[in-house]
Amino acid sequence: MSRLECPFRAGETVIYQPTEHGRGWSLQTDLAALQPGKAYRIARIIEGTYVVPEGFEGATPGGMCWTEFAYTTKDERQGEGRV
Repeated sequence: MSRLECPFRAGETVIYQPTEHGRGWSLQTDLAALQPGKAYRIARIIEGTYVVPEGFEGATPGGMCWTEFAYTTKDERQGEGRV
């Protein structure tokens, strides 16, 4: 997990690009339905670290670490996010 502040903002669209560890972890939670490579709109950010995609607001544990997501070309900001 990254200790850096999440570069994303609520309302932005991001692509779920999980690491192997992140995908394995998500499969054990209510976030298992997240599909790698799919775009999701961010509903909220928890504690400046955890991205909660729209449609997953009630999921346990609440969100995925922001490093499991990347900007879409539409919302991409130069020098931020994972590519």
